[in-house]
Amino acid sequence: MSALRFINARIVCPVSGIREGELLVESDRIVDTLSGDAETIDCRGKTLAPAIIDVAAFKADKTACRRGGIARVALMPDQSPVLDDPGIVRRAATMGKPELWIHPLAAATKGLEGQYRTAVPQVTVSVKTPQGMQFSVLGKVRSPGSFNPGRYVNVLEALSFAGGPTEFASLGNVVILRKTPTGAQAVRVRLSDLMRGSTDNLSNESLPLVRGGDTVIVP
Repeated sequence: MSALRFINARIVCPVSGIREGELLVESDRIVDTLSGDAETIDCRGKTLAPAIIDVAAFKADKTACRRGGIARVALMPDQSPVLDDPGIVRRAATMGKPELWIHPLAAATKGLEGQYRTAVPQVTVSVKTPQGMQFSVLGKVRSPGSFNPGRYVNVLEALSFAGGPTEFASLGNVVILRKTPTGAQAVRVRLSDLMRGSTDNLSNESLPLVRGGDTVIVP
């Protein structure tokens, strides 16, 4: 049976917090309703929470991790043998699967002796296009679409990327749709006064910044 129904659980959710109740799981996914029969597990007040990730483990013990609710560990390099060779690192990464996922932290130097095996590597990282600042502008603008300016912009600048508003755009009812951990949020912005040259009520609230993932709608 691929469906489970946990009842009488103390459920810990990173988004909504702690609550008492039941949790439904089908095909390894948390669901609102089940499509058929399910195995019922009475938690009797025990805690039901996401698995823990240990980011600094000195030993990967599958049994201990399972009992402690740990699903992934970052294994420190000072093992025996030291995690300083690709073969040793590869073996460490696979020895706990599928019950425990191990992410070895490889040693930067041979034997952790503080000396590089070859010349000290010189690494250069360049970012061509930042991906976290992309937003979309829809509605009564001249060139609707998605844009990635590579910097933070306010809602008025966002409209300029879309070619500006059209003649019949309702600038007093601009809406920014924003995704949050608790759901979608609508931020209403009034730009009509500003477009007529009035700056009396200009502030960060009247001219908010557009975040990555936002959708600006001009009705």
